[in-house]
Formats: sequence, structure tokens, C-alpha cells
Amino acid sequence: MVSVYQLDTPYSQFEYRFQEIGFEKGWGDTVERVQEMIHLLLDLLEAPDPCTLEKFLERVPMVFNVLILSPHGYFAQADVLGYPDIGGHILL
Repeated sequence: MVSVYQLDTPYSQFEYRFQEIGFEKGWGDTVERVQEMIHLLLDLLEAPDPCTLEKFLERVPMVFNVLILSPHGYFAQADVLGYPDIGGHILL
């Protein structure tokens, strides 16, 4: 799919074609970088090894801060006076 473009073609020129087949941003900023990522993924799927996994994960955009807020208990309920209020959980 991306092999029809020059290696230095920026992602913005084939972004929509790439999204049509189900891929989103994060694979690389040029055709060459996207091809490298796809080859790493194929290598991982065919014969996984720690070195290839490390290379792949180094290049994947990661989310570092995730907040999960789960309020539960007896908040704003009528006739619950005296019941414990556990206050929910906050995970960072």
C-alpha cells in the first residue's frame, strides 16, 4: 500500500489512504518509517522475540498518564444516614 510512494513522502500525503484500511496516526512520519513499523509488527506476529518487541514499543506512541475515577457508595441517596461512605477509588 505505501510502497507506491517515495520513501521520503510525508505521512500527510497518504494519511487518508492509510486510514481507509484501518490504520491511524502513530506509525511514522514518512513512508520509510511506516514501512519499518509494519515490518516490525509482522516480525512480532510471525516470530516474537524480546529484541523486536523492544524496538516496536520504542516507536509506538504511549499514554503515560491515565486517570480512572470510580465514585461509588452512598452518594446523594436518600435515607442512607449511618451507612458507610467509601468515597470511590482514584488511580493514577
